[in-house]
Amino acid sequence: MRMTGFIIGTITGMAAAAYLSKKRPGMVAWAGAATGDIISSMKGKAVSAVMNRKFGQAQSAAQPASANSAGTANSTESWGQIEMLVNSDPEVKRQAEEIASEAPTTH
Repeated sequence: MRMTGFIIGTITGMAAAAYLSKKRPGMVAWAGAATGDIISSMKGKAVSAVMNRKFGQAQSAAQPASANSAGTANSTESWGQIEMLVNSDPEVKRQAEEIASEAPTTH
C-alpha cells in the first residue's frame, strides 16, 4: 500500500466520522459499541486458541459430551482451564493452596 493512499483513506475516514457525529450522534455511538464487541470477541477467540495450543485438546475431551445446559458446560470448561493454569505453575499452585487453606469453608 502506498503512503499516499493510506493518508487519503485516513483523512476520508476522519471526515466521514466528523460528518456522521454531527448528523447522527447515535450512529457513531452504536458503531463504537459494535467495534468494541467485535474486538472483545476476537480477543476471546485468540485467548481460546492460545489455551488450546498450550494445553492441547485434552480439556475439551474431559468434558461431558452432553451437558444439561450451556451454562453448565461453560462453567465446567472454565474451571478446567483454571485448574490447568494453576497446575502448570508451582508458585501459583502454592499460592492457591494457601488461599484455600485461609478461606473459611461455608459448605
